[in-house]
Amino acid sequence: MKKPQLLLIALAIFSTSLTTAKTASFTWQDELCEFKGQYNNQKYSEQQLKDTLSMLQLRHGVQLHSHSYAFHPQNIAKIHLPAIHQEYRQQKKYLLGLQPVALPEFQQLKKHLLQNLEREHKHHYLTAVAFTAPQKLLIPDYDQQCLDIAKALNAKNTASLIKNAQRSAHRENQRELKLGNDPKFIAQRDQEFQSKLKTTDAVQHAKIQLIREWTNCANPYAADAESAPLEQIFRSKVFLKVKEVYCDEP
Repeated sequence: MKKPQLLLIALAIFSTSLTTAKTASFTWQDELCEFKGQYNNQKYSEQQLKDTLSMLQLRHGVQLHSHSYAFHPQNIAKIHLPAIHQEYRQQKKYLLGLQPVALPEFQQLKKHLLQNLEREHKHHYLTAVAFTAPQKLLIPDYDQQCLDIAKALNAKNTASLIKNAQRSAHRENQRELKLGNDPKFIAQRDQEFQSKLKTTDAVQHAKIQLIREWTNCANPYAADAESAPLEQIFRSKVFLKVKEVYCDEP
């Protein structure tokens, strides 16, 4: 009579071990909290979880950091187009190599990140090349306002270019006043800009102003609308159980 009992105990131990072997723990952080979750490691690998988190972090940030804009005339020469293209290729290779968990939301996120990278690279390239070949901005790829700024940058002579830059600065100042920024600061900045337009670097300062307005107009970083927060989907669909380890005050 004891042998069947021993057999049942052995089966129970085997079943427990099998269940344990199918689950693993994973710890991660977001901006405020640290989480620890239990997941089925027969369904997802730890690397897939890490890759998914990397994608979640990338979707709100900038993917390319190469120098494409100059705030001062002496920095224009530091813009290096090959570096922009090289960083783009490296980032694209990195994105293509990511293997997120096999859920439609994260497969779609990877697609969005690749699309955003293409837009960001194009924006960086056009911003950089505008200092030496402003005609490259005369394209219908963006809205009419951006095209009008590009036309102002491609003025026929220096006097027109400087006048266009003054108009651009005025538009910028009016926008900032509407946002409630300090009028005294804006007036002082405008006075400094007008002084720069009387120096030997007037053309470069005019270009810097107009190119900045164009880059803001053609901003590639517009946030994509989400049907549900992806972090919530990550916690609820990937993990069997999740607990907050701690959270900082927002």
